[in-house]
Amino acid sequence: MGVLVARVDLENSLFPLLLSQTGMGKTGETIIVNKDLTALNELRSPEHKTLILKIETEPALLASQGKTGIIESMDYRDKEVLAAYTYIPKTKWGFVSKQDQKEIYAPIYSLIMNLVILFILSCVLIYFIASFSCKKYC
Repeated sequence: MGVLVARVDLENSLFPLLLSQTGMGKTGETIIVNKDLTALNELRSPEHKTLILKIETEPALLASQGKTGIIESMDYRDKEVLAAYTYIPKTKWGFVSKQDQKEIYAPIYSLIMNLVILFILSCVLIYFIASFSCKKYC
């Protein structure tokens, strides 16, 4: 019988992946918390320190309790975010991936505004066509 011991350097393996911004926009971020809700990885916000900051937000709390889901809530910066969270059983860590709601919903608000403008322009155009047609043929 033997024992295999491995040392994993998280600074050069996992943490760079967590800080990757691919597909996360300008405000997206991933966070790993332990059972005490302490942030274990570097955060995008430089004023918040790793291993000191307690992430006492609802997604982090739920993830550290072993739950999985998606929620709209406030984050540690007091910004409204959409967060997906899950539990990592082997390490007993919670994992949260979040992005500001303002950034997520911006394309939807832009689409709605464009549709409203298009609707108004269409109504005006239909009114003038109907008015012109009525004067000419009525």
